[in-house]
Amino acid sequence: MFMVQMMINLRYVCFDELKLFIALWDIQWCLGGDFNVVRSPVKSSSGGRLSSAMLEFSNFINSSGLIDPPLEGGRYIWSSHEDVPILSRINRFLFFVDWEDHFQGVRQVILPQITSDHFPIPLLMGSTMVAKRPFKFENVWLEVDNFFDFVKAVWYDFNVYDSSSCVFAKKLNFLKSTLREWNRDVFGHLDAKPRALINKIKVFVVKGKLHSLSRAERLARLEVKKELSLVHKWLDTFWRQQAKQQWILEGDRHTKFFHRVANFRRKFNVIQSIRVDGLCLDDSSSMKGAIVNF
Repeated sequence: MFMVQMMINLRYVCFDELKLFIALWDIQWCLGGDFNVVRSPVKSSSGGRLSSAMLEFSNFINSSGLIDPPLEGGRYIWSSHEDVPILSRINRFLFFVDWEDHFQGVRQVILPQITSDHFPIPLLMGSTMVAKRPFKFENVWLEVDNFFDFVKAVWYDFNVYDSSSCVFAKKLNFLKSTLREWNRDVFGHLDAKPRALINKIKVFVVKGKLHSLSRAERLARLEVKKELSLVHKWLDTFWRQQAKQQWILEGDRHTKFFHRVANFRRKFNVIQSIRVDGLCLDDSSSMKGAIVNF
């Protein structure tokens, strides 16, 4: 772990030095401390415009492959202690995507502010409770041939007679259940598709070493390569949506990185604990009971 406290006039120098350390030392980094800059105007109560310092900080995080995990317990971790205080999030932890492999369920949480103008933010470890996933429309489905025709056919083939609002609701529920089945049985598991296609290409490579491929085999190999390229594009779209990283360029892939970003977003949406009548509940059965009986 590497702790930092940046002086404003030395910020760019520090970013360059950290990039150099990360490039030279083949270890899993965790950076923590006061970076003296926010990533966007919404991270400060004073608002303002997106500055060059903010852009430089975000570029440092993204280019270094670092994760900026969600903050639990509030939005700001520094206060100016004025009558109308300025609040911002200048302190944070950043770490490599592989660093969490050694510390499962890690999260940063705001603690009460006592004397300092900074709120303490420790890194805590713990398990997360996973609930049943709601239906989610995947943008990658839109890139599948004849998908619109399939949706249209499902919608119009399901006949129900009721009020307009009930008809719409029932058709929508039927469409969601049909898309779930189609995604599982027809579209298939995206992560497994590249491996299967690569194995097919390897078969053609082995055959090519034994004898010249026929025209039909060369065309078949070409079709498999085209399908592999298409699946990689689908994976880009899928993980871009999961991680909500809209800045990724077309064809720019780091699947493991975006997988971890998506996992952190999922953890951020998980309820770790609830407070009922002054009592803090943090185990799943107690939380479920309290919510049901509220």
